[in-house]
Amino acid sequence: MPSNAQRDNAVQLESPDTSVTQAAEGYTLLEQLEAEGVEVPYQCREGYCGRCRTKKVSGEVAYTSAPLAWVNPGEVLPCCCVAVSEVVLALDT
Repeated sequence: MPSNAQRDNAVQLESPDTSVTQAAEGYTLLEQLEAEGVEVPYQCREGYCGRCRTKKVSGEVAYTSAPLAWVNPGEVLPCCCVAVSEVVLALDT
């Protein structure tokens, strides 16, 4: 877990039903979204398959482990990263 991840970082969703969750230290973006009841398709928890690949509109993330799946610029794998600033994600809903 990166030491610069802060508790007050928020994850905002750019979707018809915008939702905000506070970043909790030690939780990946996927875990945070699940805790808020946001469904994100995934098939792993270690960054391998890439199924949870999500567009990052803004903000900074840090990976808890190097992603094993390809991540294009402007995308994140929420299963294996944490917010290090306020992050806005665009979910396909």
